[in-house]
Amino acid sequence: KNGALSFEEVGEKTGAGTGACCGARCKCKIEELIEENK
Repeated sequence: KNGALSFEEVGEKTGAGTGACCGARCKCKIEELIEENK
């Protein structure tokens, strides 16, 4: 989102990774999306 290049940047902007699982379920998918859209 907004040109983020890492999971951490996405998390800062969207709150991803702050749930009870701490990103265990979404981190891989977000990293795949970042890689696909570079």
